[in-house]
Amino acid sequence: KVPNTPPVVMNLVTNFNVTRHGLSSPAPKSYVNGTAIAPPMPPGGWALIELEFQGKAMGLVYDSGFSFNVDNNTLLWGSSPEYGTWTVYYNLTIYEPLFVGKFFWQWNSPGAIINGTFLSNITLYFYPSSQSYRAQNEPNLIIPVLPTMNSGGWHITQNTPKVQNTVT
Repeated sequence: KVPNTPPVVMNLVTNFNVTRHGLSSPAPKSYVNGTAIAPPMPPGGWALIELEFQGKAMGLVYDSGFSFNVDNNTLLWGSSPEYGTWTVYYNLTIYEPLFVGKFFWQWNSPGAIINGTFLSNITLYFYPSSQSYRAQNEPNLIIPVLPTMNSGGWHITQNTPKVQNTVT
């Protein structure tokens, strides 16, 4: 349920266009990233932190993976439709500790394009708690297992069935 309190809105990605004109053209850059400053935590905490992904596929494209990462943590991973417009809403409240102060984010857009375009928009909504919608007790620390958001070298396969990292 979406709280009835007005959210703080953060538009992270606006009309990110990944286009390819035939297989002979170079593969497009299919990610965008940056840093952002989370809104200050309200006195009662956040009742909901919601991600909204609006996508649009045009032309000859195939379903392909997308992901949203914050501070080396993959928070959303999915597969796109091959055509049309869609919207994904995802509850990120459990990841609240990542949204304190400055954070690094990366959007990996769908990219299986033969001759067409993927268009992406990413918005975060921070809903303050109220009497009707109270903040939950979420973890106070999240430690990423992966050293970076670069996907090279950490895929789980039969030959490498685990990911390991040392933390203090």
